[in-house]
Amino acid sequence: MSVDRLRNGLCDLGHTIQLFVPRYRETWQDDSSIRRIPTLMAFGQKGEFRLTNPFSARFRRCLRAFKPDLIHVHHPFGSVPWGCLWAVGSRCR
Repeated sequence: MSVDRLRNGLCDLGHTIQLFVPRYRETWQDDSSIRRIPTLMAFGQKGEFRLTNPFSARFRRCLRAFKPDLIHVHHPFGSVPWGCLWAVGSRCR
């Protein structure tokens, strides 16, 4: 399942969605539900896989302001433990 399909499905059900995604060098046309977070490092032959910086103050501020009920981590490189910590720290139900 793609992130876009998951987001659209949850929005169709009336949920408010906030995506925290890596920042790339290229400029993107993001809507208001997308927050670009500084990248800690890039992987892959062309640097196409980005690891969002879990220590970013901007990320923590945005997450606290959003007050999520659910955190879903969608990343191929070991971000799941960070997602669990964010969920506990954000007091997700």
